[in-house]
Amino acid sequence: MVRYLIAAAALAVSAFPSAPAHAVSICGVAAPAYNPVYRVTSISYRVFNIATYQSDECGWGITNSFTVDPPSGDIVNPFPQFRTIPVTMLLGVAEDLPNDPPGQQHLVLFTNPSFARSAAGIAFGTLFPNSNETALIGALNNLGAGMGQTADYEVVFAFGGGDARSGPNGNATFGLGDAFSVIAFSDAQVIGGGESFAQLVPTTPTPTPSAGWLLVAGIGLMAAGRRTAR
Repeated sequence: MVRYLIAAAALAVSAFPSAPAHAVSICGVAAPAYNPVYRVTSISYRVFNIATYQSDECGWGITNSFTVDPPSGDIVNPFPQFRTIPVTMLLGVAEDLPNDPPGQQHLVLFTNPSFARSAAGIAFGTLFPNSNETALIGALNNLGAGMGQTADYEVVFAFGGGDARSGPNGNATFGLGDAFSVIAFSDAQVIGGGESFAQLVPTTPTPTPSAGWLLVAGIGLMAAGRRTAR
């Protein structure tokens, strides 16, 4: 479901029994753990095989796959994060928009409202000249079907780190905590919108190392008792 590069270290550390459940140090910074939430307050069409692209100075991550149905819904990244995410974007697939032949699919982009306004009615290839809409749709469908390969993640990563930030109409990404618009291509029609925010992960007690050793010792005594009884 997910491929993380440097960010994977945070997940590994947070799962270790002796580490605090509420914080972890990554790139020298400790922060509360939280889940990114993308609250779609309105949506006109079903969007599926959604992938979240998130990036900071420590690396980038792609989480898939989500679906949102009209009229609204939440998309929650289930993997705890430990740093502010200044760059985020969601990509998904929609089909059967007005005047479509059956089964025709469109790339859907969750972007900042300013970019959506400037992009309205403009073809995908004009906005993102170095990216291929069909290839992005194919990669998202593969990831959503559980058949994603490294190449599929790289297609999404190349778009998120390239044209999505430096295309002719400017930066299409947004920061966690910002509002966003949902636009469908090939001609960038706005089909929804919402807001993003960080949802703190509840702190849960974790066993201390001494408690762990006591547990192991108890199991050892039980095993010794069984051998003695024989």
